[in-house]
Amino acid sequence: MENKRPRIKRSARTQEHKLLFWPRFLSFTIDALIAVFLLIPGINYLFHWLFSLLHYFKVDFTPISIVSINEQDVLKSLFLVVFINCLIFILYTAILESSRIQATFGKWFLQMKVYQTNGERLSFPRAVVRATLKLLSIVSIVGVLMIDLNEKRQALHDKLSGTMIQSR
Repeated sequence: MENKRPRIKRSARTQEHKLLFWPRFLSFTIDALIAVFLLIPGINYLFHWLFSLLHYFKVDFTPISIVSINEQDVLKSLFLVVFINCLIFILYTAILESSRIQATFGKWFLQMKVYQTNGERLSFPRAVVRATLKLLSIVSIVGVLMIDLNEKRQALHDKLSGTMIQSR
């Protein structure tokens, strides 16, 4: 007697390809390049245009002379720039990952999509939470490196926000 194992039909859900660290890192790099070369300069131009418009209408805002700048002013300005850049990144990520394509441009280019662990598309509030946690995960490094250490290939921000990434 031969021992024949029955063939199990695998659904598309069981055959999903959960992504390792490096493809996700590459998609993040693409998104960072988009942010650095397109989004942030665009926002900068918008602020420049707004201040020019305010100057045109004679709104008085006295420019700070270089002599009066102290270390505290520089730190406040640096914090503001970092905060605005993080906000731009969070909105960019949340808007695209909660959209119909379920991916940022970097993920879309590499054929990835983000979804909730129950298989549904992300809502905008969940996508904002995920993007915020993603920044914290990147800063801590441990949150990102744990992608290859668990079966579902989830980073810390994925686990905490109840999301996953898979190939399309």
